[in-house]
Amino acid sequence: MVSRNVELGEGIYIGKMCVINSDSKLQDGVVVNTRSLIEHGNEIGCCSNISTNVVLNGDVKVGDRTFVGSCTVVNGQIKIGSQSIIGSGSVVIRNVADRVVVAGSPTHLIRNLV
Repeated sequence: MVSRNVELGEGIYIGKMCVINSDSKLQDGVVVNTRSLIEHGNEIGCCSNISTNVVLNGDVKVGDRTFVGSCTVVNGQIKIGSQSIIGSGSVVIRNVADRVVVAGSPTHLIRNLV
């Protein structure tokens, strides 16, 4: 289900049983997989992949070419940097820098990407 006032770029894939709430923006090439919840006011950058069963609470900003693993929960008002990877099952309670791998509950730095 896609609510009113959602901006969708070109070439987007939205899987079955997803909910994308109002005032969210999905840039070109975004993938939102099955049963994911994108709450109000989120922005997802170009070519990012939101895996199955992900919850992005309100006002989350996801950078370009970022991967969010399955069953991840992101608290509201978090910024996730471009070209980063969030491990499956993670709980994101702090901002995530560009070009890093984080995982865990709560997330912690696994490594920097060169």
